[in-house]
Amino acid sequence: MSDYSLVIKATKDNGVILSGDKRLRNFSKEQNIEVKGIFYILDKILENELLSKKAWIEKLKSLQEINSRLPQSEFKKRLEQ
Repeated sequence: MSDYSLVIKATKDNGVILSGDKRLRNFSKEQNIEVKGIFYILDKILENELLSKKAWIEKLKSLQEINSRLPQSEFKKRLEQ
């Protein structure tokens, strides 16, 4: 695994891993390392008012259009709020 050093660092520092890589996420969870993804970051942007709700929705829709690999259910959940 090319990201093994990240797992070692997160374990050593009691850190959190931010990744969308399924293998890395699964392995990290097996090691009891907290894992966050892009939707966590998007939620924090809105929560901390780094973008207006309108701008945030526009960015969310743009991301949805360009990244079909992300779960559509997560987009839907946020767009219906």
